[in-house]
Amino acid sequence: MASGCATPHAVLTFTAPSTATAGAPFTVTVTATIDGRRDTIINSDITFTSSDPAAILPSQYRFTQADAGSHTWTNGFTLMTAGNQSVSATIFDATGINGTAEVTVSP
Repeated sequence: MASGCATPHAVLTFTAPSTATAGAPFTVTVTATIDGRRDTIINSDITFTSSDPAAILPSQYRFTQADAGSHTWTNGFTLMTAGNQSVSATIFDATGINGTAEVTVSP
């Protein structure tokens, strides 16, 4: 699990496995935080990217009030390429608020 952000007080934190098998889906939770506390009123879209060009990722997602700042994608991510890979999310309408998880993918 890892996270990063250009703005020190706002972060998207990933809860993801540190290892995965190529082609096998896995579960990820993304939590929005401000100053270390869950942002329970976030109402923004996030988009996903990966270092694995063949990755299967969720489509753009809008956090809602019901999420209370955290959403889980059960078996929603699949990395296809063995090696060290990353999955990242960025808040669509807020420059610099993002997070990343590093995953070691076995063949």
